[in-house]
Amino acid sequence: MKSLRFSLLLLLLLPAAPAAERAAPAFDPALEDRSWLLSVLGYAYYWYLDDAFFSALESGEPITLWLRSVEPAHQDEGDRSTYAECWLPQAKLLLTFKRADYVVEELKLTVKSAGYRVVRGSYEERKPDEAAGWKRMVLPLDEVKKEFTGRRGMLNFPKPTTRTIAMAAVRREAKRTGIKGPQKIYVASRTSVTTDVWVFWENENTLLRISGDMDAVDPALVTELPLLVRRYRLEENVVASYLEAEGRNAVISRDLASRALFVCIARGEAIMVEQ
Repeated sequence: MKSLRFSLLLLLLLPAAPAAERAAPAFDPALEDRSWLLSVLGYAYYWYLDDAFFSALESGEPITLWLRSVEPAHQDEGDRSTYAECWLPQAKLLLTFKRADYVVEELKLTVKSAGYRVVRGSYEERKPDEAAGWKRMVLPLDEVKKEFTGRRGMLNFPKPTTRTIAMAAVRREAKRTGIKGPQKIYVASRTSVTTDVWVFWENENTLLRISGDMDAVDPALVTELPLLVRRYRLEENVVASYLEAEGRNAVISRDLASRALFVCIARGEAIMVEQ
């Protein structure tokens, strides 16, 4: 059984755990699903892929993905959630996934997601060791390029549940800080492989990143879930590189901030939030 307090703690602690220190459980065949893998690459296209990746594709070689199931750094008793990793050597990108399966004890609420969702992404130079539970998958370059092309001009308006989460978060923040009056926000759509909700709050010049297992419950109950809200004021919390953050956690890289603004403003939906 999972408590609200522990849910937030796990969300904070899991991504920070070094992958090399986790045991490798049996490989989950769900990680080989072709449609899911293409969706993962589509997610990476918006949030992580850069010139280095596309330069690596000039050779015409197929896209390589290394996948494995992993154990979390911390897991509550009764929590049956499973985790996985995907490493894209051509992008030097490591993605960590979670498939939620637990109960929020205080609410008697079952939280169970239909598949694996991204909870963390980082750039990693290392090459996976096959002995550590990794499995290599290959996708044809033409098929992947078609996936990227299809996403290029797509306007992804957020679904009602995503709007509800974003508006509720802004109202809470406005109430907490004493902000009055209508607030204009831009809300990004969530893909099928992530539960993060990104919001650009125009009045406050702030990006919000809302994280949680919100796709795993009845939409009517989603605001009851323990959600983690990270706040990034663009004039204070944006750095060129995380290496200059000097130990601060409440920062975002210039690259990620730019991508978030693009996905929110150019590919999302503008909403007026009334207080």
